[in-house]
Parts: sequence; C-alpha cells; structure tokens
Amino acid sequence: MLTPPRRSRANSIGSHESTQSAVERRAKSFQRKKSVMHGIMKRGRTVRKTMRSMQISEAEGQDDGHSRGHLLTNEQRLRMYVLKEILETEEDYTQLLQFIVDVMIPSLQKCSRDDSIPSCTSETVSDMLSNIREVHKLHVTFYASLKEAMDPYPYHTNCIGELFMKHRNDFAAYGQYCANFNNAQKISYKLQEDPAIMELINDWKNRVASKTRKFLHLEGFIISPVQRLCKYPLLLRELKKFTNESHPDRNPVEQAMNMMEDVTASVNETQRRAITMQAIRDVDNLCDSWEQSGCLTKQGFMTKRGGSVKSWNIRWFTLSGYQLCYYNEPADRHPLKILDLTSYVSMQADADHVGRPHAFSIKMPDRSYYMYTTSSQERRDWISILQWKFSCIDRSRKQAHQPFETVIFSSLSSFLHPKSQKLEVKQVNDTIIEEKPTSPKINTENELSPKIRKNRPKSFFRMSFKRRSKISFSSSSNHDT
Repeated sequence: MLTPPRRSRANSIGSHESTQSAVERRAKSFQRKKSVMHGIMKRGRTVRKTMRSMQISEAEGQDDGHSRGHLLTNEQRLRMYVLKEILETEEDYTQLLQFIVDVMIPSLQKCSRDDSIPSCTSETVSDMLSNIREVHKLHVTFYASLKEAMDPYPYHTNCIGELFMKHRNDFAAYGQYCANFNNAQKISYKLQEDPAIMELINDWKNRVASKTRKFLHLEGFIISPVQRLCKYPLLLRELKKFTNESHPDRNPVEQAMNMMEDVTASVNETQRRAITMQAIRDVDNLCDSWEQSGCLTKQGFMTKRGGSVKSWNIRWFTLSGYQLCYYNEPADRHPLKILDLTSYVSMQADADHVGRPHAFSIKMPDRSYYMYTTSSQERRDWISILQWKFSCIDRSRKQAHQPFETVIFSSLSSFLHPKSQKLEVKQVNDTIIEEKPTSPKINTENELSPKIRKNRPKSFFRMSFKRRSKISFSSSSNHDT
C-alpha cells in the first residue's frame, strides 16, 4: 500500500506564512477601500447630516394630512435648510447686537467719563453707534416672532412672509444708522489709533469670535447691521426659489422679498445722499480754501479812473484770492490800494458810457471803480475771472440764509461745470452783448515765478503795456501784495 508523502516541516511553515500574508493583503485592501469611501462621504454634500440634525424622522409625522413615513422632496428639504439658515443667523445677529448694547456702549461711556482715552468722548460714542439701541430692540422682537413661527424647529410648512411685512415700518430704523455709517467708520479708525483702547477692542473681538464670525477691527462691529440688512433680500429670494406655487407662504414671501428690496434701496439712497452731501461739503470747503489761498490769479495793465479827481491813470493790477490790488508800477512792492472783493456790491460788464472803450466797473460800498483795457478780449478775461470770484462770494453769502442742500448742489454744479459760470462778452457793431458765464481759461504757465517778476517792465511805456495778460494756477499765494 502506497502512502502519501509526508510534508516537511519547512513546507508547512511556508504555506502558513503565505496564507497569513494573503489575509493581511485582503485586510489592507479592505481598509484602503474603506478610507476611500469615507473620504468620498466626507467630501460629499451634507444634506443628510443636516436633515438628521433637524430630526427629520420626527418631523415627517407632523406634516399636514401625511403619514409619518412620507418622504420629503428635495425642494422641501432645501426650504427647510433656508428657514434654518434664517433662524440661526438671526439668533447670531441678535446676540451680537445684545453684546454691543450691554458691553461695548457701557465700556465706551465709562472711558469717556474717566477721561482715560482722550479720543473717546460721549459725543464720539453717540456719533459712532447712532441709534443702535433702536435697531437692537427691533431684532429682539423680530427674532422672537421668527422663533415662535418655527417652533419647535424649522419645517417646510412654516410661514414667515407675514412676519417681515408686520415689521416693515420698524426696519426704517436702519435709515438713520446707515446714513451715519461713513461718519462712524471714520470715528472707529480714529479710536483704533489710541493704544489704550486697542486692548478693549481685542477683548471684544475675542468674546464675540465664533466659527462664522471673526472681527479684525472695530469697524467689523459697526458694519454688521449694514451687512445684515443687505442679506435679507438674498435669503428671501432663496426661500422663494424653494417655495412651491401652491404653498400658502408663496405670495407673502414674494411680498416680503420686494419689501426688503425696497427698504434696502431706500437705505442705500439715504446713505448715498449722506455721502454726496459730505463730499459736496468737502468740495465746497476745498473750493473756498483754494480761492482764499490765491491759487487763481491774474495780473496786467489797466487804466483806472480816479475817485475825487476824475482823471484816468494807467495802473498795474494783480488779482490774488479775493484781493484786487493796483500799483503805480509793476516793480512796486506796496500797492496803492487793496480792494476786498468779499464786500463787493455789483459788477457792470459794460461801462462804455464813461467814454472809454472796453470799460467795466466794480461797485464797492465806498464807491464805484471804473477800469478799461486795451482790447475786448482782455476785458473778457478780466470779467471772466472776476465773475468766478464773485460767484464764490455769493455762494458763501447765501449759505447763512438758505438751507444747506440748496446751496451745496448749486455749489457743486458751479464747481464741476465751470463752463456754465463764464460771462461771455461779444462786440457787434460797437454794441456789447453779454452771454452766459463760464470759467476762465486755464494756463499752466507760472507767471508769478521769480524769473517773470524780475523781468517786469519798469515803466508804462514798455511794450508789455499792450501785451495780453494771462491767467494761471499758481501754488504760491499773494505774491503781489
């Protein structure tokens, strides 16, 4: 009888090791596949996780007239997600407003009373935070209404459109806050320059920091209400997108979306007007300082009639700022007289009745000053720049007697459209015709430079008497006074 050959001990050990390595390979392959699937699930959409957190299985049984096992559609699930987003962000925003009212305002007011921070005063606090208490009061009520409408948790059958319409008038509080935002922004920048208050600001930032909110500057606290107001139309637009036509909240949500867009547009218009008014105020102040600094100047020869003795004498005139000076000769350092144009009464562009061609007059409180030039073009140049000066003076006079808006918009028009402020003068058949005013022509040459001052004519009989004077924008002021 033949017996099977016996395996050697070495063969048995090798077979066992090969079996063990195969098992290890299968285990590693399984772990590799498992990690790949885990990564796919982790990187995928989190809708199922979100629905599980909202306890969808429990909520399905509460749907009107439907069985507990009824499955939600994607549209219903997404509507629930938008409602959850609205509720959670409103809660977070209300807590931030609560922190500003309960912590920030008292801390700033304490600093203003202790005088520990010179830049922080009671006026600074009120100007920076404006009516934030009114905005906080609005959202405490609004959040309570939202939470009650979505009790115990957001569900696709919840209706919130009517809540927005109910608080329509309350959202008008944002108008005052947003209109003051630019001023508040400047104040926040100024406060952050003080090292003493930066410790306080850093403490505030750490206390309100969360996964969805992290402020870097004080401006972050101030801009939050503006950002929240602009977010409402976006959230309502998404809610409308996932609200079925047959849903009872369809029309209210659409009305609420249109209402919030109108509120946002109204607030934007209020803020735009505030920015425009501030810009015009800055331009107006800049224009006044520019005029008073003597940047717009003119010089040249003209013949002037005397006061008590009605004789005509050639004088060298210089116009700088609001001062019209005339000299006996261009080289003179002290003028014969200085006319303060801010007290002018009127100007007559055509004064040929005095018997001199190309004449005009300036009426001052003491008397009228008559001058004439050598050509009609030269007279137009003088009248143009004088008209520009007088328009700035008239605007300053009206500011004390008219509402601010009436003055600043006319000021901006005259500044941005200077061509509408020039007084054109034409001579047709020895008849002077005045047309609409415009700004003087700009010559970038610096006529008041030391070199040109040095080369001025020394007497009236030089050829420069007949040369045309020019207008220049000069960085220096009052060179001839």
